Amino acid sequence: MMSHEQLSQRLHFYYCAIVAALMNERYGFPVPQVAKNQFLLRWLDNAQRNKSFQAELINEIRWLRRKMLTDGLAHDYLPMLKMIYRHGQSMMTPAPVVLL
Repeated sequence: MMSHEQLSQRLHFYYCAIVAALMNERYGFPVPQVAKNQFLLRWLDNAQRNKSFQAELINEIRWLRRKMLTDGLAHDYLPMLKMIYRHGQSMMTPAPVVLL
């Protein structure tokens, strides 16, 4: 089972991926889905190369990259990112409060 800290880091990663994808849609010119996914792949490459996230998330970045390349760039991945994020949020439980 994932620790609270690990889950929090993973949620932060997916939150950043969602924000990057939405900002690209919002501020970019209207582009086909393939171009949106190419942007997301570049974002993932940069995140891995620049070590933007904890080392424990490298496998998550690799998994997402591999999934996108295997399933194809015509697929809309934003709903999947949001679903993973929402599921992770539902797993978060408040840290236990210790009463003295």
